[in-house]
Amino acid sequence: MSIGFDNYLINHNLLLSLPMFEATGVAADPTQDIAKPHHTVVLTGPPTWAQHALSDLGYMVFSAGDALTLAAAAVVPPTDMNFRTGSVTGGFSFAAWVYGTNLAAINTLFCYGGATDGYQINILATGEIQLVTYQAAANQITVTAAGVFTINNWQLLTVTCDGAWDTAAALIYQNAIDVTDTAGVHISPDTPAARDFYVGAHDDQAGPPGAPELSFIGNMWNPRCWSRQLPQSEILEILDCERHWFGV
Repeated sequence: MSIGFDNYLINHNLLLSLPMFEATGVAADPTQDIAKPHHTVVLTGPPTWAQHALSDLGYMVFSAGDALTLAAAAVVPPTDMNFRTGSVTGGFSFAAWVYGTNLAAINTLFCYGGATDGYQINILATGEIQLVTYQAAANQITVTAAGVFTINNWQLLTVTCDGAWDTAAALIYQNAIDVTDTAGVHISPDTPAARDFYVGAHDDQAGPPGAPELSFIGNMWNPRCWSRQLPQSEILEILDCERHWFGV
């Protein structure tokens, strides 16, 4: 018996899911968010589509300056993506299948806000994966050891946080394995004012696509976001359900 999308346990509290069904590569085309509330996501740059040789699964190819962008009106509080004290939940998780091709600089996977507010998930040139939360005069970082992320192979990256700010427990997973090295004590991030939410690009407040030198370079499939902290068992279930598409 099949299970409806919204009834599948892993999809509970799913806010964003971009399986990249389209394959036109036209900048004006939105890509389909299959999670409620079904954000309109605009291709900036744009990234283009390709297909995995093993499974014919469509994914996106990002170059410098490419991004998937949710307009500020879709993410400014009291709506979703504003994970902080007083928001709908506070806890959150992000996941994406990632195939990096260049670690010459920081690769930004997700960004909401800038250097004084919001949060970012980045891959550093050292191969570290990090979550950063920001306030006006401080930031907190959870990070893996150097060399955890390597280029030219598909991997499922997941970042989760319980949202109990000031004692927030953040974890970073690679292929469902906890690779957290240093866990920061995350304080509730300040709310970005009228800022876009980016997948694959950094927000430098200069308008999309943000800072090209901080762009994600490589391939990505189905970036997702939940308003809860996924347990490791569910991350492992995602991996087991999807890994065959990527030969992992």
